Amino acid sequence: MAHQTIENRQRAAVFHQNLISLAGSIILAAMLWQHCAPAADEQSNTEPASAPTDAASNQKLPPAQLPASLIPAGYRIQTEVSGDLNKDEIADKVVVFFHKSEPTEPGATAIDPDAEPPRLLVVFLARDGQYHKAIESQTAIMCRQCGGIMGDPYQAVKIERGSFLISHFGGSRERWGFDHRFQLRSGRWQMTGVTETTYDSATGAEQVIDTNLLTGDQITSTKDEQGHSRQTRAKVQPSLRLLKDFNVG
Repeated sequence: MAHQTIENRQRAAVFHQNLISLAGSIILAAMLWQHCAPAADEQSNTEPASAPTDAASNQKLPPAQLPASLIPAGYRIQTEVSGDLNKDEIADKVVVFFHKSEPTEPGATAIDPDAEPPRLLVVFLARDGQYHKAIESQTAIMCRQCGGIMGDPYQAVKIERGSFLISHFGGSRERWGFDHRFQLRSGRWQMTGVTETTYDSATGAEQVIDTNLLTGDQITSTKDEQGHSRQTRAKVQPSLRLLKDFNVG
């Protein structure tokens, strides 16, 4: 009996010791939680660092699409391209408008083709979050009937390296193509280059004349009926041609 009493006392002592150890662990955990909690709150209230911005991003930008209020009455947008044309790091626009009376199906014939209104090329510069018309031409885009049997000669308008390029292509057996490049220089929209292409679809002979109107540098590339290629360089008189006077013919 005495032996059992001693064992019971030993078990009670061990239990009491474990209980004290458990209580100490709980107190230590509480102290650690109180120590870490302010840091967590401080971290949760900290705002993330702002991303760096450049000068252009701080400016008010115009809408991505041309507003309907800028579309001429009776016209629809055929081509709309964006790019910086005046070196302010904000995208401007070059837009080609076709009249709504023009047939939209390739090869379709209008009731009176000669009476079709002119096609419009309009340059819009972005400023103060809006687009402003810089220049309009009624003679820079060929008519729908001007491409011969090849159909509508208008191909595309592109913006490249601060300039815009107008491309046409047409003809029959003797095919032709024109690329005219324009740039804003000293406040005037000036033609800076022209590429003229002629191609004989029967023989494969081809000639491409690329002229820089600012420098007078001209490169002529030819390919004869046998496929032999040749390239020559020449110097021509630089010329000043303005978009306001340009008639693609």
